[in-house]
Amino acid sequence: MVARNDERLRRPIMGKLRKHLKNKKGVSLMEILVASLIFAMITVAVTAILTPMVMAFVRANEFAEVNSLLDNVGNAIISDMSLAVDDIEINSDDDISILTRNGIISYTISDDGFLMVESGNLDPRLVFPREFYGNMTISFEVSRYDPGMASYTLVVTVTQSDSITYISREFIIRPLMLMSP
Repeated sequence: MVARNDERLRRPIMGKLRKHLKNKKGVSLMEILVASLIFAMITVAVTAILTPMVMAFVRANEFAEVNSLLDNVGNAIISDMSLAVDDIEINSDDDISILTRNGIISYTISDDGFLMVESGNLDPRLVFPREFYGNMTISFEVSRYDPGMASYTLVVTVTQSDSITYISREFIIRPLMLMSP
């Protein structure tokens, strides 16, 4: 019963469609212009909606990359600072030496703006491969946070290659061996 009702509804529509397709008149220039105008308006509206969404996606990815870089650089330095057995020697901005049970570990920034580490008799080497940084460079600064408690502040800053400075992240470190009982 349902199939018969559907079939009855389709017949008039299909008949009108066949009649319209057999029409030899064609399409007028005005109809083409109106259809083009409607298509252009829809395209502009969709573009206006999609552009901010795409830009937000790009910014979110960029923000995630910056945070990943900040976390990884900070954790690399913190892991050795927390194992210090003596005061951390702050040579200058972007240059520290840490005495651990395994020897002296030094962190510096290369001329290219990448984190380098030197430990023992090994030559300085990159902590992360160059590809990891993308088009960003880093800098860090270590200072005493609380001299009475042997704690330090590490500030890591990410800068894009066109000198746009992104966010900095601050870490507070208390080396385990230097904590007073």
